[in-house]
Amino acid sequence: MKEYLDSLTDPKDYRTGDPDLLPKYIGDLYGKIETLEETYLAEKWGMAPEDRKSLEKSIIEALTEYDTELTNACDTYLEQQNSIPRSPTADYIESTAVEYDIFSGNPELLPKQLQERFKNLIQLEYDFFYNHPHEKSPYQDAFKNELDKYESDFFRQSERSVNMEINKIQNNESLEEKHSMRENSIKQNSDMKEQTTKPQVSSEEQTKTKEKREPQMITVNGDKITHAHAFKSNQSEDWFYTARINGHPLKSQIMDKNDVERVLEKSATTQEMMQKYYPTVLMPKVNVAEFKLPRPITTANGEEQILKFNVYKDKDSQKYKFYAQVGDKKMSTEASKQDLDAYFNRVATPVQIITKNFGDRLGMKEHYEQFKLPEGTEIEAKNILLKKNQQTNRYEISVNIPGHFETSSRELSYDDRQSYFQHKAATKEQLAAKYLNTEIMVHSQSPKIQNEKQIGMSR
Repeated sequence: MKEYLDSLTDPKDYRTGDPDLLPKYIGDLYGKIETLEETYLAEKWGMAPEDRKSLEKSIIEALTEYDTELTNACDTYLEQQNSIPRSPTADYIESTAVEYDIFSGNPELLPKQLQERFKNLIQLEYDFFYNHPHEKSPYQDAFKNELDKYESDFFRQSERSVNMEINKIQNNESLEEKHSMRENSIKQNSDMKEQTTKPQVSSEEQTKTKEKREPQMITVNGDKITHAHAFKSNQSEDWFYTARINGHPLKSQIMDKNDVERVLEKSATTQEMMQKYYPTVLMPKVNVAEFKLPRPITTANGEEQILKFNVYKDKDSQKYKFYAQVGDKKMSTEASKQDLDAYFNRVATPVQIITKNFGDRLGMKEHYEQFKLPEGTEIEAKNILLKKNQQTNRYEISVNIPGHFETSSRELSYDDRQSYFQHKAATKEQLAAKYLNTEIMVHSQSPKIQNEKQIGMSR
């Protein structure tokens, strides 16, 4: 069960794993459900009402049996694992930011004996990555093998490992015996029925369900997308969308209600759902040479060098952050999910990430180009008020929305003041969009309410 549990996209929901990794007897039950459901979808409108009800009952019974057996098998396996000493490398493996990049974890969580080895291998990994962009690095497997060996040595030295293996065998035998008894009971009950309308599932049909799946789509990078589907959480009313890329599971994403209906009705394509919930997976990857540092970037001071750029996890907040050193300026900021995905999927370069997240500190015009006022608001530079607060002695920005009223005032940051007054990198419109876009949109969409208030005040 280990491989199946490792494939879960939602650790709290046993049904979210890769069914191809299930033990045979549970996999056969899953194949039976798929066959029944396919038969139901294909023939339900041509069936007599009593046949359709019988088939629906068969599906419910099959689902119930599958859920019971799956839950029992998973719970039994996890109970076995509770007696196993925790691996010294488990914390590091859990900290990996990219599931198929063994070097993307927090090296401080490694045992001390492996920390120096990590430093040596990751440098070799980076050198190989930049010099051989189209070849597979040997250092990923090398480090994974060292972690596995370290873990094996740890368990080999544990006196409990022998008892663990014995318990595992005994529990597996109990599972098989329990399953055999259940199968015999079901068969006896079925033989007692004189008539049944349940569709019979042949071994050939069950074998087909276990065959390797063809990709549901192939990205512009040649990556294969499989197992894309929606599922309902057993902890809440939420539905999730998930998929696998080149065999590696993607993190499940909460779905919009409209998308759930479209997926269940099969009116939504895999391409549409992947574009919405995993957009960076479908984007063209950037040439690996763009990630090699140092790299030039144009700031308010002219051309400077990006000396360092990386992602790290803050110990206090447990949030991922970007760190960058441009020239003699060292900066860090919280990383958004969108930017993390773009960086780890190699569709955004360090220059692009730095421009977006640190461009205000570097006085870059390109940074402020991302801020635009809502369309249709007819706000001009003369409607934007930039003045110094007499009490705080700091500059604030507000907007007089035509036909409405003036927004609240927001204090400008030091970097934005420098970009506007000194570097001339930002315009008033861009600053207004950066600080007040949400408020502008809310007020501009409620003209009647504002007019009524003004009329009431005039009376």
